[in-house]
Amino acid sequence: MLLIYTQKLTPRIDYIFKQICSHMLGIEISFTSEIEEFISHNKPKISYGKIPLGSELYFESYGLLSENKVEPISIEASKWGYTFGFFRTSEKSALPYDIFSAAFYLITRYEEYLPYIPDEYGSFPVEQSVAFKNKFLEQPIIDYWADIFLNTLLIAFPSLKYKKNYFRVNPLIHAKQPFAYTNQALVNTIYGFMREIGQWKIKDVIVRVQTLLGLKPDPYDTFSWIIQNTKMASKKLLVFFMLGDANKISQRQNTYSPKMHQKIKFVGDYEDIGIIFSQAAILDQDVMKEEKSRMEAITHRPIRCSMFENNTLKFPEAYRGLIQLEIEKDYSMVYPSAIGYRAGTCSEFLFYDLEHEVKTPLVVSPIAISTHALKQFGTDKTERLIQEFYEQTANVGGELSFLFSNQDFSFSHSDNAPFWKDIFINQLKL
Repeated sequence: MLLIYTQKLTPRIDYIFKQICSHMLGIEISFTSEIEEFISHNKPKISYGKIPLGSELYFESYGLLSENKVEPISIEASKWGYTFGFFRTSEKSALPYDIFSAAFYLITRYEEYLPYIPDEYGSFPVEQSVAFKNKFLEQPIIDYWADIFLNTLLIAFPSLKYKKNYFRVNPLIHAKQPFAYTNQALVNTIYGFMREIGQWKIKDVIVRVQTLLGLKPDPYDTFSWIIQNTKMASKKLLVFFMLGDANKISQRQNTYSPKMHQKIKFVGDYEDIGIIFSQAAILDQDVMKEEKSRMEAITHRPIRCSMFENNTLKFPEAYRGLIQLEIEKDYSMVYPSAIGYRAGTCSEFLFYDLEHEVKTPLVVSPIAISTHALKQFGTDKTERLIQEFYEQTANVGGELSFLFSNQDFSFSHSDNAPFWKDIFINQLKL
């Protein structure tokens, strides 16, 4: 066990030390604010604060974890070995940066509580993030810091017991549009015809007509292929469907149709089902509750996992809504247009509500890679990036969550369908 001295145990200190020590490193910890208890303790111990008590292993505090407010902080990260660091400490500290304050800043999405210029969906843009500005977005930087912290502890306490997590790959399916043509309202079908004719997409017009006449299967309905491959790999996927109205008219489905319900039931017979909450549900608890109830009525099972449309997050309201509906895990922690770690970690964590200064039961499962973000690159660079993410996640014993879409595997709508199929199959083998 590791004893940690701090002058005052705040909710922030308790939260981030348990995340890093207990969850990520498997170290049993306890806290004390009694100097006498700390001095008499003859087993592994460290102190965290503004000044050391004596000659103990001391980690200097920047001060963020002793506060109970959210205010702008000027941050400039510096290169630190193979990673980066910010919140510089003095030479007295065992580490040159306060990794606990820095990890708390990133993992709680502190910067997303501050005023910002939203993107087209009203979400926090990647370009305004500390990670993007300081060029460490593609690093699981908190997991790197945890490793550095562990190595520092083991030098001082070689017999300290710890248990790191093991590397795992978690492919996910985003099925916002299960069908391209066959499950749309009449007005959407007419709109689609007009758009394709206006853009001279004659091939798409032909495929649309053939699909509507039943001469061809719907190009987005790739679920049988997905299920076949997961069964061969003895894996079970989490597939997210959406029942609310999509933000874009062209993406809207008839979510009340028997065809839609049958498809969700079919997939649910083989895979786990999650829900994509619509843009309208983000700030309207009643809409969110209705969408969840409808999904549970279709699947006849509780819905425990979610993500928000376009990965739009409004802190803290969106996550509070999920907690009220007893959602256990959310997968919205990803930037839709960029690869990398929105919260700075490849490890799951509990949502910390900065306005209420409380740890909640909602598990946040970060996604590092999405095919939507990767499509801005060529296939060679995409393969190289995926390999880099594999290696760095494996090195820290993290979880690499990879978000696919059912549309990726459609030969009619994706020039690189064979490429994405190979990537998906390879994921299932890991």
